[in-house]
Amino acid sequence: MVNSIFYDDGSAEGDIVLYLMIVPAVFGLGAIALTLYNNISWTIFRRTMRQINVIIMIIYALSNFAVDAIMPKNSWSVVFASIYILLLLIGNLTVLALETQF
Repeated sequence: MVNSIFYDDGSAEGDIVLYLMIVPAVFGLGAIALTLYNNISWTIFRRTMRQINVIIMIIYALSNFAVDAIMPKNSWSVVFASIYILLLLIGNLTVLALETQF
């Protein structure tokens, strides 16, 4: 929905909104990477991956990515789907693994 509102017309306002959405996502991924560094073990990560809520999250995220990749609304659909899958999977799995560890 947001894609069709801002990015179909090619205006300068759409480009500004685009950068205002992508830049925080990149910083968020960097913050998550700093949190992960030396804080999580593979044993805890594997235990987290066996939880049913994590499996459902992964299935839904991959389904969303597949829909956006196969039938994109515009040229930015795949980019936003990629950012969404990275933030959802890395962010939520990090939080769940850190909860399991402590």
